Amino acid sequence: ERLCVSKVTGAVGTMAALGEKGMEVHKRVGEILGLTPVLISNQVIQRDRHGEFLALLALIAQTLNKIGITVRNMQRTEIGELEEEFDPRKQVGSSTMPHKRNPITFEQICGLSRIIKTNALGEFDNIPLWEERDLTNSSAERCLFPESCVLLDHILDLSIKGIGKLRVNKENVKKNLELTKGLIMAERVMMALARKGMGRQRAHEVVRRCAMKAYDENRHLKDVLREDREVMRYLTEEELEELFNYSTYIGLAPEIVDNVIRELRR
Repeated sequence: ERLCVSKVTGAVGTMAALGEKGMEVHKRVGEILGLTPVLISNQVIQRDRHGEFLALLALIAQTLNKIGITVRNMQRTEIGELEEEFDPRKQVGSSTMPHKRNPITFEQICGLSRIIKTNALGEFDNIPLWEERDLTNSSAERCLFPESCVLLDHILDLSIKGIGKLRVNKENVKKNLELTKGLIMAERVMMALARKGMGRQRAHEVVRRCAMKAYDENRHLKDVLREDREVMRYLTEEELEELFNYSTYIGLAPEIVDNVIRELRR
């Protein structure tokens, strides 16, 4: 509603040339065009509306940029959990490094999102016109609006296609989960001990002590906990083993995702 507006108010916004029926003409043109007549204007409509529109495009672009950065980071050799689709029969990752399989789609998304963001800043500079009546905005907007709309449409299309063809390396996910040798499950162990009657604060201190020992000795947290008599007074061997089952400690993640998707589809 704030963006879809019309203006038929004359050279300086007073409707002087339209006479007594100026307001009626102003309103009627808006009705015909399906737009809301602005309450007040000068020679041009205030550009804060236009700035809001390009800011929205920039926000969408930055969300896609955020997704792109995540995918690119997860495709790094030392992580390797995600990979953009790559056809070795057709694609060349690098003209000088034959082995490369770069996430070119998501690199493009991240790069083009910067242009959309910069265009929004450009439109902000169009807001302070001289007495809201000069036309320095006009030449800039002829570039800013079409370019931003076309680029956002393009990176939205790239994002949909790219995400739909992502490959997940499950083995690398499992390997990366074990990089800390169980330390990432310290919270789960602490809460289990607290529920068993140890007490929240005492459980925190006991698990923290064991975690520091595991870290210093480069050992698995589970093995250090198993050797701790105080811990094993509250947990059985089977319970301790289950606490380090990563697949059963995902909280309400599936439900949260479903809720978000359901809300966005409304």
